[in-house]
Amino acid sequence: MYDSRIARRRFLQASTAAALGIAAGAGLSTKDVAEASNAELTWLVRVTQSENVWEQKVAIPRFQKANPGIKIKPIIVSNPNQNFDLKLSNMLIGGNPPDVWSQWGPSDFVDYSWRGLTSDIGSYLNRDRKEYADFYPGALDYGKWNGRQTGIPLMLGGTYCFYNMDLLDKAGVPHPPVSWDDKSWNWDAMVSAAKKVTKHFDDPSKAVYGVFADLGCLDEFVWLWGGDVWDKDVYSGKGVPHQSHWNTPEAIGAMQALADLIYVHKVAPSPAVQNALSGSAGNDPFLTGRIAFRLTGIWGFYTYNTVPFKWGAAALPGMNSNKGGIYADPWLLSSRSKNPDAAWKFIKYLTTTQGAREYMQATNTPVPHTELLTQWRTQFKNMKPQDVQTVFDGSLKHGHLSIQNDLVAYDRIRTIINNEFSPVTAGQAKAKDVAPIVDKKLAKLFRRLRP
Repeated sequence: MYDSRIARRRFLQASTAAALGIAAGAGLSTKDVAEASNAELTWLVRVTQSENVWEQKVAIPRFQKANPGIKIKPIIVSNPNQNFDLKLSNMLIGGNPPDVWSQWGPSDFVDYSWRGLTSDIGSYLNRDRKEYADFYPGALDYGKWNGRQTGIPLMLGGTYCFYNMDLLDKAGVPHPPVSWDDKSWNWDAMVSAAKKVTKHFDDPSKAVYGVFADLGCLDEFVWLWGGDVWDKDVYSGKGVPHQSHWNTPEAIGAMQALADLIYVHKVAPSPAVQNALSGSAGNDPFLTGRIAFRLTGIWGFYTYNTVPFKWGAAALPGMNSNKGGIYADPWLLSSRSKNPDAAWKFIKYLTTTQGAREYMQATNTPVPHTELLTQWRTQFKNMKPQDVQTVFDGSLKHGHLSIQNDLVAYDRIRTIINNEFSPVTAGQAKAKDVAPIVDKKLAKLFRRLRP
C-alpha cells in the first residue's frame, strides 16, 4: 500500500535539499533559509480603501499561502500625512520597527535612507534580477540613494495636464495634445484656453475655473520655466542641499505665473476657494467637474476613473520646458528588521509580476512592469490606449524623479517654501520680494542638516 506519510517525508526532504542548494548558489546559509521561512513581519501601511482591501484580502493571504512559515502583520495608519512618520518614529523608539513600508508620510525614501533606516537591498536584487527583467527601462534606478538600492518601486508615472473634455467641448476649446513634443502646447496656450472656459469667476458658488495647478512641490513649477532651485549634486549625491536658488528669473517667473492665474488672468480658484471645492475630506477640486485643466501627478489616472464626466490627459504645458516630476514610490526594507531575508521575500512578491498585477487590478495604479502597463492603459474609456501610452512615455522621457523623492528633510523644506510663498498665492505679495527670503531661511535649515 502506498504510504502517504513516507511520500510526504521524502517530499519534504527533497524540498529542503533543493532549498539548501538554491541557498548555497545564492550565498545564503542554512540559517538564512530557516529565518526566511519562519518569521513574523510587520507591514506599515496607510489608510486607503482599495489598498487596504488588497492588502488584507489578496496580498497577505496569497503570500502566506505560498510561504506558510511567514506571517504578515499589517499596521494601518490613519491620516498618513500627519500620522505616518510619527507612527514610524514611535515604533523605532519602542524597538519594534516595521519590516516593510513605503513613503506614505511627509518624508521620502531618500530621507529615510539618509537617516539609516533602510537596508541596502542590492545583493538581494542582484540575486533575483531576472524577475525584474520586464521592468520599465530605468525604473529600478528610482529606488536608489547615494549609489545604493534602498527601495523597489511599487508604482510608476509622471505629471500631466488632465482636462475635462465636457467643459472644453462646451466652450469650443480643442483638446490639448498627448505628445510632449508638440510645441504649440505651452503655458500661454493653456492660459488662453482657460480664459475661454472660465465663467462666473467672482461667484465661487457657481464658478467654472479654467485651471487648477497644484503639483505638490512648488519647486517643480520652476522646471517648466527652464530653471531649477537645486544644484545638480543634490540629485546625484546624498540629497542634502548646500543652497537654493529661488531668487532667479526662472523661479520668480514661475511663482508669479501661478499667482497671476488667480489675480491677473482670473482663471484659477484662490486658495480659499480651493479649500471650499476640496471639502472637509480634502478631495481634489477637479472631481467637482468645475475645473477644465488640472496639473497633477499620475494618481489622476486612477482617482478620476469613476467621475461622471469625460476627461483626458495631456502633456504638461511649459514655458521653456515641459519637465515634470516622476513618481515611483518604493517598498523599503528596514535596516533594523529582525528577519531581513523574509522581508525581502515579501517585497519581491509585492514588486514582481504576480504581486504587482494584483496591486494594479485592485487599485488601478500603474506599476513598473512593461507587460502590465500594456493592460493598464486599456481601461480609460475616453482615451485610446495608444494615446495613454504616448502621454505616459512622454512624461517619463521628459521628466525627473520628483523633488520630494530627491531631497532629505523635504517635509521641512516644503513647509518653509509653502509658508513663505503663501502671501504670493494669496495675492498679498510679489514673488520677486519673497524669493530672497526663502533662500535665506532655507540656508539656515541646510546648515543644521549638513555635518
